[in-house]
Amino acid sequence: MTLIRYRNEFSQWLANTLHIEIFPREVYQFSSIPAEVIPRDVTLICVSAFLICSIAALIPAYFAARLDPVKALRFE
Repeated sequence: MTLIRYRNEFSQWLANTLHIEIFPREVYQFSSIPAEVIPRDVTLICVSAFLICSIAALIPAYFAARLDPVKALRFE
């Protein structure tokens, strides 16, 4: 959130320090970097990421829990 709040200052720092312009004014015609943070969207993204990661972790764990250790280690 801090980077979003100070996005224009960060862009100015990059331009002055590293000589990197994220949005060149000649191309994009911006006086500052536009951004709008909508709490509902942030919440939706966080909940979706949590659910996807949980499902991605639980499916292999479920199959590993059903596996017989003797059969799994037979050829090790």
